[in-house]
Amino acid sequence: MYVIALIVSGAVVACGGVLGCGGGARGGDADAPSLVTANTAPSVSLAGHVEVGDTHDLGVVQEAKFASLMVWTDGGMRSFMVVAGEPEFIRLADAVSRAELVKETAVDDGSSLVFVLKDGTMISFGLDRDSRLLARAGQAWRPGEDFVEALVAVEERAP
Repeated sequence: MYVIALIVSGAVVACGGVLGCGGGARGGDADAPSLVTANTAPSVSLAGHVEVGDTHDLGVVQEAKFASLMVWTDGGMRSFMVVAGEPEFIRLADAVSRAELVKETAVDDGSSLVFVLKDGTMISFGLDRDSRLLARAGQAWRPGEDFVEALVAVEERAP
């Protein structure tokens, strides 16, 4: 299962990630159009998994089999996986499922968060940790307040 998570996560990065670099300042006028220029990974088979089409119901992540987190750090790319049912997964999925759609710019640093659903599809996000934003399909979401703490809990599981 760890191999699948690494393949799926690597494929997201190899496909150009899911975040784009938007211009302008973060935040901005609520009436202004979204500055996020994100796109989804193409709908092709990636080790037996395909990207979910556009969905705005982020609650689907709570039904995932596992989540894969890839983050760039000073030491390079780090990859983490957490399986459904584990406390860290529950915290992470809960924070993502409560995310609110925002009109902000997400910064692409190559980090990503991928949930593999029970039906073999995946929902992948670009991750802008500094701004606490997720992005996919040209949209940006701000997860629940405990999102960063949930990420840290997943990362602390690693040896």
